[in-house]
Amino acid sequence: MLGKKSRLDGNRILREFTEDERRHFAETTYAWKSTEGLARRGVQHNAEHPVLEEIDGELVFRFSYNNLVVPDGDELAARLLERGKEIYDESHVAVEYQERDVIVWDNWRMLHSRNAFEDPTRHLKRVQIAAPISA
Repeated sequence: MLGKKSRLDGNRILREFTEDERRHFAETTYAWKSTEGLARRGVQHNAEHPVLEEIDGELVFRFSYNNLVVPDGDELAARLLERGKEIYDESHVAVEYQERDVIVWDNWRMLHSRNAFEDPTRHLKRVQIAAPISA
């Protein structure tokens, strides 16, 4: 179990950036694209969001080495991607699982990935659990 002190915690990366640099990530809208694998299958999702955003009082840290489009000259975003990749490469843990296993993590905070697969019987589902609605 990785736990809260995981080396893949996005906050680990964010602590390496100054307050002004984090503000840049919150104030700059970035383009996000589909992975090349999805694009080859005709899935062309595009979105625009900042890297950092507060939603319902929670800090959302968006990170994707494959999906964040780094604008020309944005050395800060390029540094973010490279540092995230370095941390992932040195710290990731392969999780083996069997049919009907469940893996849960905070998608807005933890760096994570999956391997490519060709098994047509493999089926991944994403479930989003929202914060409780106050009365």
